[in-house]
Amino acid sequence: MEYIKKLPRELVFIIYAFIPIDIRLKLITTKYPVTLLHSYNYCLDVDDCIKLYTLYVRNTLLLRVPKTTYDDFKFKRSISKLLPNIRYKQNINDVRTVSVTHEIEKKIVDIVSLKYIPRRRENWIPNNLQHKQREYLNNAVNRTYNMFTTIEGGYKKLQYILKKTLLFYLIALIRKAKPEYEKARCLRDYIRIKKHMKKYMFKELRKKWVQYNKRSKIREKEYIKKQRELLKQQKKRGKKIPKNIVIIRRKKRNLVHDYS
Repeated sequence: MEYIKKLPRELVFIIYAFIPIDIRLKLITTKYPVTLLHSYNYCLDVDDCIKLYTLYVRNTLLLRVPKTTYDDFKFKRSISKLLPNIRYKQNINDVRTVSVTHEIEKKIVDIVSLKYIPRRRENWIPNNLQHKQREYLNNAVNRTYNMFTTIEGGYKKLQYILKKTLLFYLIALIRKAKPEYEKARCLRDYIRIKKHMKKYMFKELRKKWVQYNKRSKIREKEYIKKQRELLKQQKKRGKKIPKNIVIIRRKKRNLVHDYS
């Protein structure tokens, strides 16, 4: 897989087209588990998360049925044909027949539609609206993730459509939220290191700095004392001593320069 990334983009698309959808989904779900996807969702705004899920999952599978109070949703006709419908008559002489959809169709519509997600109304805003919306969306993503990755049966085309829908949603979420997640993680590590240094390291560094400052002052005094003793010895020997002795005081130590 590492060599595929180095190839041209067109060739990468052709190679991935030949890889089965189950293997592609298994590779991406092992690297990005559902807990990590929830962390990615927390890095984005709630409205962006809802738009992303609506665009790549709900709009791909469902159609909106307008109503007066709440809009209803149903499977697209091309997808609904892949599941068998049960038809029967309540009475033998009835002309109309009752059609019952497959049980999994109802469950997928309930999960994907986001029909009952908390929303603000005209004159009323629920308390902690963003938190409730995020929890509802995380629950929907979790159920979609668990159902679509483990669905089995004889309807291979339906399995392919559901798994492909989930795969494209995961790719879109990772591409949009991963940079923000990396920034948030770096900031979190920086704050943690800063707190640790402030609590432990700065005390130790302060002690070391005080000790070093004391030792440097002692070394300066000893150096000046040695220079004065050398001048006294030169006087006793009768050597010429310069009239002006300049002592240049630096940050760490004092130096005595003899201009003889």
